[in-house]
Amino acid sequence: MAYIVLCICFNILIFIAYRGFGTYKINNLQGLVFNYWVCVITGFVALNLMGESTQIDFTKPWFYVAVGCGAVFITGSYTAALVTQKFNITISSISYKMSLAIPVLFSLFVLNTGTKVFDSLNYAGLGLALAAIVMSSKKSSSDEISSGKRGSTYLLPILLFLIAGFIDVVINFTNIELLQEHEGGVFTLVAFASAAVIGTMMILFKRQKIARRSVVGGIVLGVPNYLSVFFTIKSLSAFDNNGALIFPLLNIGIIVCSSLVSVVLYKERLEKMNQLGIAVSLLSLILISYQEIF
Repeated sequence: MAYIVLCICFNILIFIAYRGFGTYKINNLQGLVFNYWVCVITGFVALNLMGESTQIDFTKPWFYVAVGCGAVFITGSYTAALVTQKFNITISSISYKMSLAIPVLFSLFVLNTGTKVFDSLNYAGLGLALAAIVMSSKKSSSDEISSGKRGSTYLLPILLFLIAGFIDVVINFTNIELLQEHEGGVFTLVAFASAAVIGTMMILFKRQKIARRSVVGGIVLGVPNYLSVFFTIKSLSAFDNNGALIFPLLNIGIIVCSSLVSVVLYKERLEKMNQLGIAVSLLSLILISYQEIF
């Protein structure tokens, strides 16, 4: 359970850092690239302190999966930063974490790690997951008109939903099928190194001038970013890789805590429809996984 609590805390810190990127005018791409280099350093130090291996076996199948994850990581992080800045922390966390519908389905129907039969209540929960994203992302009509987003308000949150779901599926599949228990940390390390290299190449291609604040922002984001993925893998391993149980527990905690942070720390105002979206998201999580939780 300690792994789950730590994973929730570090995920909240990630959304706070994304919010800070907008507040302090940090270039998203530059901040994310430095974040990934910090993730690599953090991962190397953390693994050595815990006595875990940092040796990379380039012949293992998971190595190539980790390299591919780098491109998905930086795309997902960039999208999450945009959603947090254009909407708020609550909407970003709901879009990101309601994506659990994707790995839950994958766990139950492909990996067969669930212990219960998927029933009508579970399917209702999946439908409510998408409804929750739409409701939580809803802005007032005046906001949509002034920002020119009436027809595309929900595109970014839905894109984030799909990317996040794909990331969770890949992590869960790799953890079950390709990784030995001691390889989880180094897999994460390689994935972040891949994202860092890809992002650096993008900056060089665009010939962007590096801003000092981007370095600072990357440091603030990098440490919790690495640890969030590390403790996700640890949580899965501690509960026999049962993604149908772990992802709902993690995401309920993240949605509730991020909503509290959004309102208490940043005084973000939520429309009634947004508040209903939060409630629906929690109901959806319970319906999707009630057999595993209770």
